[in-house]
Amino acid sequence: MWMFRINKIEDGILLVLIVFIIGASIFLLLGDGVFRSEDSIEIRSSIEKENSNIKDVEEKRSTLPKEVAKEILVHIGGEVDNPGVYRLKEGDRLYQLVEKAGGPTAKANLDLINLVDEVRDGGKVIIPSQGGGSSGDALGLVNINSATANELETLSGVGPATAGRIIDYRNKVGGFDSLEDLMEVSGIGERTYDRLKDQITY
Repeated sequence: MWMFRINKIEDGILLVLIVFIIGASIFLLLGDGVFRSEDSIEIRSSIEKENSNIKDVEEKRSTLPKEVAKEILVHIGGEVDNPGVYRLKEGDRLYQLVEKAGGPTAKANLDLINLVDEVRDGGKVIIPSQGGGSSGDALGLVNINSATANELETLSGVGPATAGRIIDYRNKVGGFDSLEDLMEVSGIGERTYDRLKDQITY
């Protein structure tokens, strides 16, 4: 009887231990699941916040004003269907101006010009005809390596004496290798060159 009572007490303690172990295991498992769930929620919240920030930046960028190209006015004459003054955008090319003027005529000699030249605000373009030579280019620039004295005199501030010195220098050295070489001509300094450089080519 006494031995039976001891065994019963031991069985009870063993049962309590088993219940405690099972309870602790369940707690740990459930606790780990809660922590993992909280971590997942925090990570998801962080990703959603980052995506929201990116969307805000993209929306602000899309609302920024786009840079508008400056408008320019250019005069075109010669062998085009509709000579006149046309409005273009800064950076436009000569072929775009020719297209606006209705295109070249049947007599136009496009081999003498560079259709991808960039047109200038306030400039004048002459499209040459077939069989017609040119001492300049379609943009109205005077070629200092081939212009006659009369053509040189069309330049601002160039008279007969200066035109003669340009031709003398050209004949002496065999031509100009750059626009800056024009300052090697007697009587043409930096100030005169600055006034002429936008009117000439070589």
